[in-house]
Amino acid sequence: MKNVTKILQVLMVSLLLVFAFQSKAQVTLFTENWETASGVTPPAGWAVDVVAGSNILQYPTSGTWPTVAPYEGTRFVEFLSFNYSTATNRLKRTVPVSTVGYSNITVDFAWLVDPGYSGTPTEGVTVQWSTNGTTWTNSTFFMRYAATQQWIIENVTLPAGAAGQATLYLAFYFNSNFGNNCHMDIAHIKGLQTGNLTGTVRNCYTNAVMANVPVSCGGVGPVLTSAGGVYTLNGINAGPQTITANFAGFLNYSNPVTVVGNTTTTFNFCMNPIPATLTGHVTNAANGTFINGAKVVVNGNVTYSVAGGLYTLSILPGGTYPATFTKVGYSDSTTAPIVLTAGVTTTRDIALLEAKNTPNQPFTAALNTSSTAVNLSWGVPVGRYELIYDDGQQEISTVWAVKDNQNAMKFTPLAYPVNVVGGSVNIGPAGDYASGTLPTALAPFTVQVYNATALGTPGTALGSAVTVTPTTFGWNAFTIPDVNITSGNFFIVMTQGGAPPTAARLGVDTTASQLRA
Repeated sequence: MKNVTKILQVLMVSLLLVFAFQSKAQVTLFTENWETASGVTPPAGWAVDVVAGSNILQYPTSGTWPTVAPYEGTRFVEFLSFNYSTATNRLKRTVPVSTVGYSNITVDFAWLVDPGYSGTPTEGVTVQWSTNGTTWTNSTFFMRYAATQQWIIENVTLPAGAAGQATLYLAFYFNSNFGNNCHMDIAHIKGLQTGNLTGTVRNCYTNAVMANVPVSCGGVGPVLTSAGGVYTLNGINAGPQTITANFAGFLNYSNPVTVVGNTTTTFNFCMNPIPATLTGHVTNAANGTFINGAKVVVNGNVTYSVAGGLYTLSILPGGTYPATFTKVGYSDSTTAPIVLTAGVTTTRDIALLEAKNTPNQPFTAALNTSSTAVNLSWGVPVGRYELIYDDGQQEISTVWAVKDNQNAMKFTPLAYPVNVVGGSVNIGPAGDYASGTLPTALAPFTVQVYNATALGTPGTALGSAVTVTPTTFGWNAFTIPDVNITSGNFFIVMTQGGAPPTAARLGVDTTASQLRA
């Protein structure tokens, strides 16, 4: 029995902790401690309906049958069921409480249970509520009888109809069955503060508003967006919540949001269409080796092949498009139109033909002095080559807090002279920007070539800066007037235009640095 008692004590502590946590999250809207009552007169704002029998409610400083002191303070409610075989009294609130801006309305009160007269199952109190003070709805019944005499804090959650009401009335409906007296003390009405959310839902790809999208948050909804893409959710519990939306042809949306009590918070977001996916491997047609750094373009969507010649490209919107593959040192290749369906992955491998640079002129042929052989002579092949660092994939992206800060990458030519004619900058994926951001809305940035100082840092600017206006997330190509490098290292420097959230970010490859080609 001792072990059982100990377990029950632990359970009671756990339950009390749970209730304490719930109460902490709630706001107390009304408190009655009965201290201003006197004799048979209830406190101001309360009245008694005699439903059956006589008015047998009083407000003493100590109780009888059983003997009991108040739960707290000096007065409490006593219903004299010990002296009356039948009687029903409603102790009702005549002044309403507003629950506008609150949900999960609860009532708690101190209730005495005792072991006297066990055959009285209908003796006790029922919590009632009303929105007009005349029509009452029953909630939970609490019986007086129990095996042990003690004060208990009783809790009841009122139905959803009690929330958000300009006028909410509370009543305690006492019923006698000729047992011991009923005793009640301090009572509260509590609620969780609520707020509202509104905003516009857009297509992340086109920025067009989206109508008839079901939006939900914190157990409220779904509601459908209007023709203008606007949703409004009212009566959401204040605090951290999750907003969700789903729509055919789009990825499901879910995002944390903070709801502010008694406030309408604006939260705009966009939904990503489900892309079509094109994937495959790029190889050298001559020997089957994988080609890294081949550029793949489908309907303006761009990616590059990475380790193992693998490329994967998300295409918005789906449709039927050709795919173009380009790589310095290889002939361009364009496929026949490929059917690309949203949510479907299509595989297309491609083999590129080498396009080797021809030897530099002049070409000479001369008989050797012994007349045994003809000596052939021509210059080193001259043409465009491409330097690619790491695996070509960005893992993170970064941005400076203010404009005009610079990012630089150092290059070391394998031979000289070299003309720098262009390159590509990765500005990161759409998911790294604020919801609804379009690449064309980002501030342009500049790119320029710099020589290297003795310390190996960017020194003097070479040639002119070129302005790059982002047209797509990920890779954005640029060309610059030829800059001739005759010796040493050089840098390509990106100067950030604008400040977040409208500044273009810079994709960063966090894999080990490795010169590949």
